Amino acid sequence: MTKFAASHAKSLETVILIGSVAKGRVRSDMVKAPSDIDLVFVLKNAREKEKFFNALIEYINKEISSVYGIVCYPLVLTRSEYIGGLERRNAFIIKVQCEGVELYGRKPRRFGKVGA
Repeated sequence: MTKFAASHAKSLETVILIGSVAKGRVRSDMVKAPSDIDLVFVLKNAREKEKFFNALIEYINKEISSVYGIVCYPLVLTRSEYIGGLERRNAFIIKVQCEGVELYGRKPRRFGKVGA
């Protein structure tokens, strides 16, 4: 995933690992019941979102799922969508912010408004 992230550095702000793998709770039987990988990709702007998503799905299918047999569930958000989720106190985005592990870049940060 690092290789993919580096090749899309112009549009990609961060990659955040969430879920059981981020918490260190990988299933012990990776053959019969492998853990899935949940990832949040935060893009710098919306212009590249569709193109990025298509390239990401192709990469996951070709380089991860078919090679390792691991299922990846990516969520692609723009920086403004992510910050908006923090501002609206979206439970999922708050959980990503608090518990997610940064694999590439840094999580967008926005804690309250000036004068609030």
